Amino acid sequence: MPVINFEGLPSANGKGIDIKVTDATSIPVNARNWLFSTGTIGSNISEILVFTDSVTLTAKLTITDTNGCTGTTIASKFFIIPNNYYFPNTFTPDGDKINDEFKINGFIQIRNFSMKVYNRWGEQVFESTNPDKGWDGTFMGEKVPNGNFIYIVEFEDMTGNKIEKKGYIMVMR
Repeated sequence: MPVINFEGLPSANGKGIDIKVTDATSIPVNARNWLFSTGTIGSNISEILVFTDSVTLTAKLTITDTNGCTGTTIASKFFIIPNNYYFPNTFTPDGDKINDEFKINGFIQIRNFSMKVYNRWGEQVFESTNPDKGWDGTFMGEKVPNGNFIYIVEFEDMTGNKIEKKGYIMVMR
């Protein structure tokens, strides 16, 4: 009987997951045919499928061994795409449309997001509950001076884990 192994790896582009599905059958195989719940087919010992959202992947594998006997098995596995994010340590809000905002970057699937930025005197200069909205380096409509600011970001990932990130961000114009 065929044996299917699943392995989930972060995608090279950082925006999803590559799922490697492998025929782990312990007998010599002359032919194999994969059919996945996505409609994708294949015949290699390993196939890689790319997803940009969490997914339950079902794989059907039919093999023909060296004696001409065939066997089929079906397996499913649920994959959660991991968050792959980072916070820069510097940004340049100079209007050139390159690195003009301080915000969370990368692939994120979160809820209950909160970001606050403070100046060196502890005065809050920015707040957002939208992970797509970043700080443009202004406070009350005026550009802040170059220098270090403190940020505190809190959010909950899709599995319910509460995460808090604190650090410094440098404004450079």
